[in-house]
Amino acid sequence: NNEQISPGESNNNVFALQIGNTIQVEIIPSTSITSGDPVKSETKTVENQPPEVSEVIISPSKPKTSSNLVLTYKFNDVDVASGSSSQSNQSSLRWYRKKDGETEFSEVTELRNQSIILSKYLSIKDIWKAEVVPFDGLSVGETVESDVVTIT
Repeated sequence: NNEQISPGESNNNVFALQIGNTIQVEIIPSTSITSGDPVKSETKTVENQPPEVSEVIISPSKPKTSSNLVLTYKFNDVDVASGSSSQSNQSSLRWYRKKDGETEFSEVTELRNQSIILSKYLSIKDIWKAEVVPFDGLSVGETVESDVVTIT
């Protein structure tokens, strides 16, 4: 429908920048003396902004075999921050380990989506890293990897 809603305003709980809405800008050039003909932009559909993660960190940075590994990260999603009830942080967590003597990391699938890895999974000289795949229920963001930690 052709309702006019200004950004930040609501009309029957419909917001201009709500996902799925189409938007168009109309400009009427004017001076204090005269005004010109209206000019309209192309119509655009409001799309979901993919989420982002940052500061993907494994703690402690120098773990021992008796340590638990803890993965923390910051999740940012414009739509979630603006109160979207249909979206939330549904990010995937993946852990990778390179055992002593191995040349490649392998995903430890049984630890998927765990933010804490218990010490029983750690062995001396193992090298660990993690990845966070941001997801808000609609869009997948760019995967971010942690630094590596070596078990001592």
